[in-house]
Amino acid sequence: MHSTTMVIAAGSIVASNSSALKGKALLENGWWSGESTDTSLNHCMWFGIKCNDGRSAIEIDMAGVDPVFYLGDEGDKFSKLNFSSFPNLVYLSVSYYGLRGSILVEIGTLSKLTHLDLSHYHLIGQLPLSLVNLTKLVKFDISFNGITGSIPKEFGNFKNLLELNLSHNKFTGPIPSTLGLLTNLSNLNLSFNEINGSIVSEIGLLKNLLNLDLRQNKLTGPIPLSLGHLTNLVSLSLSSNQINGSIPQEIGNMKNLNGLFLDNNMLIGMIPSYLGHLTRLVFLFLDFNQINGSIPLQIGNMKNLRYLYLNNNNLVGQIPLTIGHLTKLETLNLNWNMISGPIPTELANCSLIKFLSLSHNYLNGSVPSWVMKLYAPIKIDLSYNNLTGNVPSSFINMREFNLSYNSLEGQVPIGFKNYGFEVFIGNKDLCSDIKARLLDPNSSNQTLVVGTYGYIAPELAYTMVFTEKCDVYSFGVVALEILMGTHPGELLTTLSSSLSLSSSRNMMLNEILDQRLPPPNRIVARDIFFVATIAFACLCTKPKSRPTMNWVSQEFLSRKKPIAQPLHAVSLWQLKNLENYMVGDIETQS
Repeated sequence: MHSTTMVIAAGSIVASNSSALKGKALLENGWWSGESTDTSLNHCMWFGIKCNDGRSAIEIDMAGVDPVFYLGDEGDKFSKLNFSSFPNLVYLSVSYYGLRGSILVEIGTLSKLTHLDLSHYHLIGQLPLSLVNLTKLVKFDISFNGITGSIPKEFGNFKNLLELNLSHNKFTGPIPSTLGLLTNLSNLNLSFNEINGSIVSEIGLLKNLLNLDLRQNKLTGPIPLSLGHLTNLVSLSLSSNQINGSIPQEIGNMKNLNGLFLDNNMLIGMIPSYLGHLTRLVFLFLDFNQINGSIPLQIGNMKNLRYLYLNNNNLVGQIPLTIGHLTKLETLNLNWNMISGPIPTELANCSLIKFLSLSHNYLNGSVPSWVMKLYAPIKIDLSYNNLTGNVPSSFINMREFNLSYNSLEGQVPIGFKNYGFEVFIGNKDLCSDIKARLLDPNSSNQTLVVGTYGYIAPELAYTMVFTEKCDVYSFGVVALEILMGTHPGELLTTLSSSLSLSSSRNMMLNEILDQRLPPPNRIVARDIFFVATIAFACLCTKPKSRPTMNWVSQEFLSRKKPIAQPLHAVSLWQLKNLENYMVGDIETQS
């Protein structure tokens, strides 16, 4: 009896000493500096730690915790973590912990790890190859960091992996074909990196994949036909790459697809009719491509569609009547195409529409009066078409609309007096008496300068002569503000000073762009160059040298391709000189 008691007591002492040693090791890591320094206390009670029956840490969950309290303010302590202290660790999450550091090779010793979440951690450097020793991993999330280098081909060893998220880093190089070995994978996210090359066909082997996100990379080549094997896929995002070719018919096999995002690429060909098989689709984004042909009738089969973006393509033909079957539709964007014919009355069945944009097409017929049947419309843009007839009074309750640059006629109903004149401008047979009151210097009405400081043309500071060129200047300010992400007042002051020549020669276009946005791809860079050229033309200090709004609109409609130069090679001086050339050219022709 006494010997048994002594054995138990001895065992308790050993366990106590072991626990104290583990607690001491944890404190030495510097991760729990806010806890008691008494290592005899149970470290398993510390925040974020979960232990097994042997008081060995099996989980560390510090996600979203204030790192200052637990880690102090000494900076990088991730690389100081002694991984040998956690031989039984299966779960490690320090996402949103807000510290900086790099991943040590020793992390590969955590052979029992199944969940590793280092997202939003400001990690830098390359991934250590020792990670491939973590063969039991089920989830690996290292998104929103600064990891560089290529994706290791050895990742194909993660046979148990269900979720792999490497998004929002600085990975380069191609997608390794060995990812096709991860046949249990349900979520693969490589978005917002600098990955190049083509989409490897081996991705089609991931039969259990639910979400595939490769957007915002530098991927080229066509969409591989093997993606059609991913019949369980719920979301496919290939947006903002340089993918070319046509949309393969195999996409129609993805019957469970909820979101299809192929926008901002270089896709050609027609919208395939077999997309009508995707009856569960809620999001369809095909905008900013080079797709031609007409909108297929089968689009009406997508009864669950809520967001349809086909804008900025080369679509022709009429809007199909079957679009009225999309009764759940909330956003329809068809602008910047070459669509003709009337606006179908069947659209009235889509009573949930909040945003309807059909601008910059060749639509004809009358402005639809059925908008009054819409449940809660927010914005309707029908500008830059060939619509005729009167302005329907049903638009009075609209929060925001645009009917400019059509062929409307007659008087604007009195209920529209609170709307800006710009929503009707460009209809030569509409509101002529209003235009006369605004601009006729002999009118008995008083002319007052109304506008926001920083957007008003500079000549209005010393003259009350109000012309269309004043509005042109304001347009230029707004256009430049969109590109810069801030008001360009300081820039305009610098460029108008005596140092303007040297300043504009040394300042490059890419330097004034909104730095919060990712670097633009080739297509976006081309559009930025074009918009910047128009903006500087509108901002000419001499009113007579500015273009007319009609010329500006025609320039946008002409879809001219500007000089193919990288943005860092284009100076503001070049833009100002190009602007003078363009305006001079148009004045010569007029």
